[in-house]
Amino acid sequence: MKKIELYIPVEHKARELKSKIMLVLSAIEQNIRCYIGNKEDIERLIKNKSKKNGIFFFKGGETRSYILNIKNKVDYFVILDEEAGPTDISNYKEQRQRIHKDIEDLVDRYYSIGPENYKVAKKVYREIDVKMTGWPRIDLFRLDKKLDNNCIKLKKKLGKFVLFISDFGETTKKKIAISLKSYKEYLDNSTNHSVAHKKKLLKSFLREKKSTYNEFKKIKTFLKKIDKIKNMPNVIIRPHPYDDHQGWNDFKKQLKNIKIIYEGEISDWIKSSTWVIHRGCSTALKSCLLDIPTAYLTLDKKFNRNNLSFKISNKINSIKQFKTFIKIKKLNKKLNYKLIKDTIYIDKNETSSKKIVKDFLKLKLAKSYEYNPKFNTKVKSYYWNVRRNITNFYFKSIVKILDFFKLGTDYKKSLVAEIMGNIEKIGGGIKSNEININLNNLNITNVNFRVKRILSNCYIIDKKND
Repeated sequence: MKKIELYIPVEHKARELKSKIMLVLSAIEQNIRCYIGNKEDIERLIKNKSKKNGIFFFKGGETRSYILNIKNKVDYFVILDEEAGPTDISNYKEQRQRIHKDIEDLVDRYYSIGPENYKVAKKVYREIDVKMTGWPRIDLFRLDKKLDNNCIKLKKKLGKFVLFISDFGETTKKKIAISLKSYKEYLDNSTNHSVAHKKKLLKSFLREKKSTYNEFKKIKTFLKKIDKIKNMPNVIIRPHPYDDHQGWNDFKKQLKNIKIIYEGEISDWIKSSTWVIHRGCSTALKSCLLDIPTAYLTLDKKFNRNNLSFKISNKINSIKQFKTFIKIKKLNKKLNYKLIKDTIYIDKNETSSKKIVKDFLKLKLAKSYEYNPKFNTKVKSYYWNVRRNITNFYFKSIVKILDFFKLGTDYKKSLVAEIMGNIEKIGGGIKSNEININLNNLNITNVNFRVKRILSNCYIIDKKND
């Protein structure tokens, strides 16, 4: 059957999959066929299909050559910039860095999360059609309240616990060097900056990363003090996908009671927690919207991110305040919804996912038959999936051996920072049961759906038609 088609790549499964399933459900309700999978398989699918059709839904600009390759096979390239979230700075400089001027003519839509971002984006992106729709991830925060089996298991295992959500990125000096190298390559691929301007941007970038690393060191000192407090509830540190996990692995050896765990969906951890502590990440919005006591860990004012998560949270800057905070049973103040609405567009009657899909339907899109990858495309996909899983197992084993013999080598740090960090973006792959569980849990409209795996980490999801 012919349908409009939507291509949705997932780069970080733990961070993105659920919110993108929200978008999928709204799309298939309107009889749009969705292809969702890891970025590599979606790109492989697009490269090998014969007809030009559909919408590519992405979170960033990438380079001009990248977008041109995608647009050779799709009708529209649209962006919802997840790095311009409610906890990030939204000004001309930041917006310009995320989508360079030399690719504006190739981007067909920019979906804005709210009034502040929309106002800036309209000024910056003169050649892009900017729409204010809100953010599917906020849909998830508002609607995903059900305690599924994973949440029940966490509550049974840990009881009442404090969840510290990390989002540093630069937890080692090695990661600073890697981030700087990556940013330099990104600037070198852009034609929009002079040599002098690139040097200025790199200097500013390096200063920011060093500041983050210094904050990480201060927070480690604070956490070590908490670790020594007697009769404490469980404290769980949840590293961010972008963190260099080696920094946390090294710190784990200095702790006796606090646990560092990176597994499962972050939303499950938040729903299961009794208290949430953060340093300005967007997941703090979820805990606040779920009425879970939420606090910003502010140890030095110079590190504060004066964003929405900061403004709506309690503040902790001492052990005494920490002890007071974990006595709170419910949020001790009303959420400032005016602050939230100034930053995030929220329509009580319609989700942002539905608004985005409505805008898709305004585009001139031809309907197409379902794509079935050729045998060689399937082989390449499964080959790279197996290779990634073997590589993942191999390097994890090496790190465990080095840990067992207490060999904190530079080689080990390099493995964790450069290789395992990339592998862990998608973990062991996107499993069929993960797709189905999320579809069932989030399907508030009860639309009948069909799921078909076509590549190792790529699925067709569409509405069942009678």
